[in-house]
Amino acid sequence: SKPTLEEQANLSAAKTEHLYSPIPKAPQLERYPVSGTQKALWLISQSPEGNLAYNMSSHMMLQGEYDLPVLSEAIGQVVARHEMLRTVFEEDGTGKVYQRILTPDQIGFAVITIDYSKESDAMSLAREWMTNASQHLFDLTKGPLLQVALLHVSKEATVLYINMHHIIGDEWSLEVMQEDVRKTYLQLTQGAPAQTPLTVQYKDYVIWQQLQESEINEAKDYWKGQLAERSWAPVEFAAQKQRPTQKTYKGQSLKTYLAKEESQSLIIVFVRSCCEIYTGVLAITNL
Repeated sequence: SKPTLEEQANLSAAKTEHLYSPIPKAPQLERYPVSGTQKALWLISQSPEGNLAYNMSSHMMLQGEYDLPVLSEAIGQVVARHEMLRTVFEEDGTGKVYQRILTPDQIGFAVITIDYSKESDAMSLAREWMTNASQHLFDLTKGPLLQVALLHVSKEATVLYINMHHIIGDEWSLEVMQEDVRKTYLQLTQGAPAQTPLTVQYKDYVIWQQLQESEINEAKDYWKGQLAERSWAPVEFAAQKQRPTQKTYKGQSLKTYLAKEESQSLIIVFVRSCCEIYTGVLAITNL
């Protein structure tokens, strides 16, 4: 039988409070292990089509007169601050994949600056450049796996373009990087408070996560047992098009917006179901 709300409340009140300790810094090594996601992306990216499929590009319009050399310096400082932006990958003789963190000098990163401000179709030229740049084939073994450009389209408008491979970041990472660039630029131009050094880098998290492997395997075995006890018949949903027999990476991104009331209603449903917003929206989309 399902527990009542009162039983669930009593269980929550009686549960042991977990004390969380910070992730320890990893020892200094020449190379570090990769996460499971990074290993999968490495394997997919061994083909040019798979590699390109995991390019992540975004751009934002900077309004106002910016000091572009100082802005480039701010971007360089952000790259120096985040080790993942200076990471490359390699495979040893046994097929095991590692990540190697390079110094800012070793990674050879440089901001691309293009001035379209004197062109009558400046924005069109900038869009064309970004479309071509999004097809840049990153070399995961050499890097940099990040491409940043400042496209000056008018006296008071500059496009900040960022393209990175998914193996070193995600959509959230792009937002974090944009915010770090903004704060660092303000520090350099207006004397704003300096960015504090990061206490945890991604390599620290990967090593910490692998130390929790026994707990992860225990949870995995539990769900394998739960799912094995049930008979699962494949579900076929009607679709306008049939999936191709051979996997391709041809796709398109479509955006839509929900009214405030609709999004709030969905969030309430997800919270009651103990479901993350992303997982809930993904489930609805797949249905």
